[in-house]
Amino acid sequence: MRGRDYLTVGFWNIEKHNVLPEDGQAVFENQMLRRTSFVMRSIERWFSHSQFDVLILAEVAQRRTGGEDFARTLATRLSRSFGLRRCNMQGAFHWFPGNGDRVSPCNYIAIWNDGLPELTGLANRVEFYWEPDWVRPMIILQGGTLVVGGLHAKSARRDLARQEILESCTYLYQNYRQRAVLIGDMNIPYDEFPPATERELQRWGWGRTPPGLPATFQSRGVRYGSSVLDYMWHNGGVTVSRADPPIKPYDGWDENDHAPIQYDAIWNMDGYDKADEMDWDEEMA
Repeated sequence: MRGRDYLTVGFWNIEKHNVLPEDGQAVFENQMLRRTSFVMRSIERWFSHSQFDVLILAEVAQRRTGGEDFARTLATRLSRSFGLRRCNMQGAFHWFPGNGDRVSPCNYIAIWNDGLPELTGLANRVEFYWEPDWVRPMIILQGGTLVVGGLHAKSARRDLARQEILESCTYLYQNYRQRAVLIGDMNIPYDEFPPATERELQRWGWGRTPPGLPATFQSRGVRYGSSVLDYMWHNGGVTVSRADPPIKPYDGWDENDHAPIQYDAIWNMDGYDKADEMDWDEEMA
């Protein structure tokens, strides 16, 4: 059963494509910037195809009230467009200070199903963690049965990204002592992750699972090509980490240079039957 035996967790680096028009939401369909529209519609299709319980959006721009407006609008549209019982999607923009203590240009949005008892009131259980040499913090969502960490690791410096991942997993283990996942833009290609660091994480009980996509990032320049930069780590409390790509194959590289990812974090396989539960919910709605 959702929440009690598993949770479905998603992540997307949306490349600051979250700016809504300033004159209200009534006619925003025709006024939204093309890439913002692409992100909004893609998440709606994603949710209708494979319902997530928790979604973290990274690289979210504030731009006046842009972060709050996008989070609220997206959550409302998801709740209205897909009539699952116990589906009460909520959204919140979480910013952290940048230069001069102003709102950073790259923040987070959290979307979650407040209708699940294990996630009810999640807005009050969100915190940040970061070390002095980090560019961006880890966001931590403290669900009742699963702690979800979201990370946008340092780009261009794999040594720093590696350290951020290691420190994030260590922090989640030492401070929560419950099942947890770390999902995000790791900025280290999946098949090039340093073996020594992976062995160290394994000693702490952490493993990882590929996202089930041939690439999650594609540079707009010819030089860099594509790679799998977005994936999820899980600690020993999660029995199975099952990739469930929301959009495959993803082909929206011209609109957003990262693909969305999604996983089922399962700790009781006996209670995991995602398809049957969604059918039951639709019938009972």
